[in-house]
Amino acid sequence: MVRPSAGWRGGGAVIYLLLAAMALTSSSGAQRRMGRWWRRVHLLGLSALWLAFFAAYAGRLFVREQFLTGLIFTPVVLLILAVRLYALARRRVTAPTRSPPPPQTRSARSRPAAAPVPPCGN
Repeated sequence: MVRPSAGWRGGGAVIYLLLAAMALTSSSGAQRRMGRWWRRVHLLGLSALWLAFFAAYAGRLFVREQFLTGLIFTPVVLLILAVRLYALARRRVTAPTRSPPPPQTRSARSRPAAAPVPPCGN
């Protein structure tokens, strides 16, 4: 059995902390309060999780007794990661851009709105 080095254990601890942050911020209230940071935290956490899966299965390729497991699941994880990256890239390309509202002129801001004209009594 191959034991992970201290660096890998530390990386695993960081991934667990990211997963805990994702769990704590999964409510709609937390999502509203965090704004765009909510998405960033969750994308980072999921990316770290997939990296951990990849590292775990790719590491099995170098252990004789676990080679078959690594040979089967490393490409599966890579395929899932490729699909996720493709979807993310496609969303960024097709996402509508928000244009800023047209600037108001100084005269339009200083004047009150005009009163509606009453209809003619013919």
